[in-house]
Amino acid sequence: MKLIHLVLLTSFLSCLSGQDNQKSMEYQDLRCLDGSLLSSELLKNKILVVNLWASWCKPCVKEIPDLNQLVSKNRNNENVMFLAIAPSERDNRLNLSDFLERVPFLFKHIAKESAQVFYPENAELRFPTTLVFDSRGILRKKYVGTLTKRELISLDKLCQSEVGFKKRNK
Repeated sequence: MKLIHLVLLTSFLSCLSGQDNQKSMEYQDLRCLDGSLLSSELLKNKILVVNLWASWCKPCVKEIPDLNQLVSKNRNNENVMFLAIAPSERDNRLNLSDFLERVPFLFKHIAKESAQVFYPENAELRFPTTLVFDSRGILRKKYVGTLTKRELISLDKLCQSEVGFKKRNK
């Protein structure tokens, strides 16, 4: 039994470290902050950029303009979807909606009830964290902390990339 727990822990840690363990996420319909439902079919075969953030987190708020610029730059790219999740207990639907009225954030906002699709429920999170999943749902990159200019350039290249992503899977 201890061996099974060790294997599971190792698998989880390698996933969070960005190593390619080829274990893909299980796609599920996601509840959005506005109450609508985002179908799992819309997520499949897309590069998913998932930002874990909090409205009270100064580094998170600081990177929103850069993330908005990334979304704008990729607005015509059908192969990528930008999702944001504020899983903190301090961020409820009402205060997030109020915050987003004051500070536009162009990502599609997912309700925290749907957040565990992207990370285990008991995972320790640091804000901000940006995860990049390839079109097969495999975690390819994890950025912890405010994205640097170099990381934003790298992230943009991943969004534009077809290598190992959509075309190979057709």
